[in-house]
Amino acid sequence: MRIGTTGTQSGGTLKQKQAFRRMLSKVSGTLHFGDCIGWDEEAFEIAKSLGYPTVCHPPENDYKRAYCEADEILPVEGYRERNTAIVKASQVLIACPKEFEEVMRSGTWMTLRIAQKLHKPIRIIWPNGVVKKIGKEHTYDT
Repeated sequence: MRIGTTGTQSGGTLKQKQAFRRMLSKVSGTLHFGDCIGWDEEAFEIAKSLGYPTVCHPPENDYKRAYCEADEILPVEGYRERNTAIVKASQVLIACPKEFEEVMRSGTWMTLRIAQKLHKPIRIIWPNGVVKKIGKEHTYDT
């Protein structure tokens, strides 16, 4: 399964990281991520610890880039293009926002809106670790 992820630059909460690890441990696949500091870097480390192949979609702005040593590193793109590429490459998107309500001018929420427009299954892991499912995915369960 191709899993995309998006999350906050300040990193996930302990409960988000635990829920993400549980989700990945139930399936095998490849993780697509954006290579920013914070959640992208944490998700990469969790995926690697579980033996997942990783595909990095780096942003063109180096300022907050994590420079993870993924198995595959794609060409840099602008944030919107990169986020769209992650969603298109994924069969399900797992998002870990830092807030409980949609925020404009947030890369995490922009990626969630892209996934909704493309009718991709979404799993939101809230800061308290509760998982919200949006859309159906028959081969993936939390």
